[in-house]
Amino acid sequence: MEGEKPARTSLNSPLARCVTDSAYEVYEKDPVTYPTSAGSGPAHIVKEQGVPVVGIGISHQKSKVHSPNENIRIKDLVKGVKHLVKTIEKFHQYK
Repeated sequence: MEGEKPARTSLNSPLARCVTDSAYEVYEKDPVTYPTSAGSGPAHIVKEQGVPVVGIGISHQKSKVHSPNENIRIKDLVKGVKHLVKTIEKFHQYK
């Protein structure tokens, strides 16, 4: 078998709302959300167990994703870590 099975969590799920609300608090603007993202990984294994799965990305317009000179700015990394921490702190409120 090639590839991975797909997995998708509703943008209206408690976890997705927690992630977007946390993003707004950290970045102070509405986050960009996508219902589907290209990529692979074992998210379907977790999803099959009834656990929602979302991705939190960190990037900038000139990051040259998946190129030999892919990069991230330190200030974006710091904000991304703050976003993840905020999401973890708030998660219990969204169950």
